[in-house]
Amino acid sequence: MELRKEKTFTQNQLADFRLKGDLVLDQFISEFVEKNGQIELQKLMKWATDTRSFNKEEIPEALLPIFKNYSNLPPFTDLDQMEQGFLFFKKYMAAVAILLGCYSLPYCYAGADGAQVLYLSTKIHANTAKRLNDTGDFVREMHSKAAWQSGEAFVRAFKVRVLHGITRYYLVNKGSWNMAWGLPVNQEDMAGTNLAFSFIVLRGLHKLGYQFNTIEAESYLHTWKVIGYFMGLDNLLLTDKWLEAEQLDDLIAKRNFRASEVGQFLMKSLIDSSKTTLKIPFIKNMPTALMRFCLGDEISEMLKVPKMDNYQKYIKYLPLKLMVRNSKVVRA
Repeated sequence: MELRKEKTFTQNQLADFRLKGDLVLDQFISEFVEKNGQIELQKLMKWATDTRSFNKEEIPEALLPIFKNYSNLPPFTDLDQMEQGFLFFKKYMAAVAILLGCYSLPYCYAGADGAQVLYLSTKIHANTAKRLNDTGDFVREMHSKAAWQSGEAFVRAFKVRVLHGITRYYLVNKGSWNMAWGLPVNQEDMAGTNLAFSFIVLRGLHKLGYQFNTIEAESYLHTWKVIGYFMGLDNLLLTDKWLEAEQLDDLIAKRNFRASEVGQFLMKSLIDSSKTTLKIPFIKNMPTALMRFCLGDEISEMLKVPKMDNYQKYIKYLPLKLMVRNSKVVRA
């Protein structure tokens, strides 16, 4: 399959997207608080953070009009590609599960300004293992055909979207946010996160020696294009083309990646969590070695990931399924 590129992304475009959130949700939340107050917003937050129930009947009434507008697949959806994306995920599920925690998330921490959201919202470092476990559950279920057929996938994505909107509201309005960082959970950072969970995972699989073709890769990207749509990502930033994803990721990294105390703090929390959740002594340090291997020296130095020379030589022998089974973080 020939690599194609239909979009080109620019510095000015991303600078604009850094100041944009989710217009529909942001307008709703602003009007909702003005009409109902902070206590009622906290009730919406409680619903959005419940990661056990995804029943459409439990969606708060005030949110139903927005949900109904986003409870059908977008026009660009290719069902065959989505199914191929699900199969790709299932085929490499153990490796993807490990890469989410050892490559995707620390890659996001290198985005110094965007990492402020994770730090100030206290979610990731207050209970890193739970946050990672919730992330793993989300990724797994969003690659389940049954979850889309039942409607559960739509509710899962909507909950995250609402949570992002409420987080954005609180951070901007409680006075601790610096707009020099851009808007919290802005479009550029959301695009970067979507790529971290799709394109960066594919890059990680390549680094680990897995072989797959462009059709498979772009099917996986297509699934995340659909997921991104439901997360409120602007259509201009959605892509399922390898070359476009590569260019967008490169531009976002150049604009945002640098050393920061916040990124290093989150990185240390992640490393500490990986050591406590793996129960077999001889693999406790392997996640850190894999992080260093996948991120490369430049980003690893930004985040102060320790050098693991004695372990990195064993990367190609990593018992990925064993690591997944013995971790409470991600269940594949």
